[in-house]
Amino acid sequence: MTERLLLVSDTHGDLGTIVPYIRRTMGLDRILHLGDHAWDAEEMQQMLGRVVLGVRGNNDWGSPAPWEYALFVEGFSLLLTHGHRYGMHFDRVPLVQHAREQLADIVLYGHTHRFAVEKINNIWAINPGSPSRPYDGKPGCAILTLTKGEEPQVEHVVFDEK
Repeated sequence: MTERLLLVSDTHGDLGTIVPYIRRTMGLDRILHLGDHAWDAEEMQQMLGRVVLGVRGNNDWGSPAPWEYALFVEGFSLLLTHGHRYGMHFDRVPLVQHAREQLADIVLYGHTHRFAVEKINNIWAINPGSPSRPYDGKPGCAILTLTKGEEPQVEHVVFDEK
């Protein structure tokens, strides 16, 4: 089987582009929010009537969301984290090392507000960017497609500028 996971991060209270996108996109099996604003995951869940798994980030003071979340999908072990605890702006090796310690094949993170897909020391590190405050000028999200026994496929979804 195959699962399509929508990855979103760093919404910062602005759901104006991501929610309409999700509503018109068919075939999304899961929605994962990688922090900054963890409350947005809860609001998305209410607006969409579907489960949105989320972790908290550096701007989620007082949120009850977990700092990290582990998930097993189609034979892949995923680690969801915001990433700010691992020096993401300078180097992703500490994040990947942490993912290895957690026995993850894929680490999903945010914080940098920039889309990125890298394979570092045999672990995939994926950042969907930000739909509301992109630092790379490309507001959007990502779709991760996982099929057991195959390489992960990542699609960068870029929204029109506001």
